[in-house]
Amino acid sequence: MTLSRREDDHIATMFPAPAAPRTAQLPCRRLTETATLPSYQRQGDAGADLYSDEDVDVYASTVRRIRTGCAFKIPDGYVGLCCSRSGLAEKHKLCVFNAPGIIDSNYTGPADVLLANFGNSTYRVRRGDRIAQLVIVPVVQGVFVEVAALPTTDRGALGFGSSGISKQVGCAQRGHVVKSQLDPTCIHCGCAI
Repeated sequence: MTLSRREDDHIATMFPAPAAPRTAQLPCRRLTETATLPSYQRQGDAGADLYSDEDVDVYASTVRRIRTGCAFKIPDGYVGLCCSRSGLAEKHKLCVFNAPGIIDSNYTGPADVLLANFGNSTYRVRRGDRIAQLVIVPVVQGVFVEVAALPTTDRGALGFGSSGISKQVGCAQRGHVVKSQLDPTCIHCGCAI
């Protein structure tokens, strides 16, 4: 699909070009001689690749702690999120087990990765393989204030699975949610709306 000049201009006003990416120096230390420092593969990448510093088999249906051989200091006011690599997840069913793994700004120990194999066969990780990615993001520390009641919202206490699987239509009369336009029963209590 080709956009007209007018459509291009409209999109440009809705999504202006971002400012230059923010960078911050991140002190990083090799804990072994063979460790590979985290690196970005392309300009604009959000995640820096983390590399294995060991050869290890990750057996099917297991979780292994894999050493990167690196430690670093996340800047104050930020957090490091250790995330799965999409290619490993799709092709080999390997994911960061506690994704995202959190690296606080006050932690300076080894940046190891918990890699889970959700596949049916053993996966061999070799030293130098990219096993995860690190995303550095600003963090806000909440100040928790005890209250007698929370503000009212449209969602309220509806949690796990409350939005269903298919497109939902809201019931304005009772705040219930119908299964679909063809099946007007509430997904929560089964009442006919």
